[in-house]
Amino acid sequence: MTSLSLQRSCLTGLPSFASNQSHLLEAFGYLAVAGGRSENHTPMYKSRLQQLCQQRQWPLPEYAVSREGRDHDPHFRATVTVNGAAFHSPDDSRTTKEAQNKAAQVALEQLPETAPPP
Repeated sequence: MTSLSLQRSCLTGLPSFASNQSHLLEAFGYLAVAGGRSENHTPMYKSRLQQLCQQRQWPLPEYAVSREGRDHDPHFRATVTVNGAAFHSPDDSRTTKEAQNKAAQVALEQLPETAPPP
């Protein structure tokens, strides 16, 4: 059996990709994103902060992450700098992504709702 015929025989009887796209994405570990939240209901503060900076024509946020703890049990903290102001994650996180997201949340909570006049 050739490689091509083997591939075809493996695909025979499978439903179309379009009809099962969400199931395939879940099977491969991807999260569907809707309304600024992932399926596991973790708000995506980093994205919201980046959008805010773009709306206000500020430089994009810059993240710095520190790592402490043992190799098998690391803890991370992050600082995000937005338009010259630094905001820190309030507590330890298990991943760098989580630490950055917490720092972005602090920035969004502390930045003024409206942009200052130019």
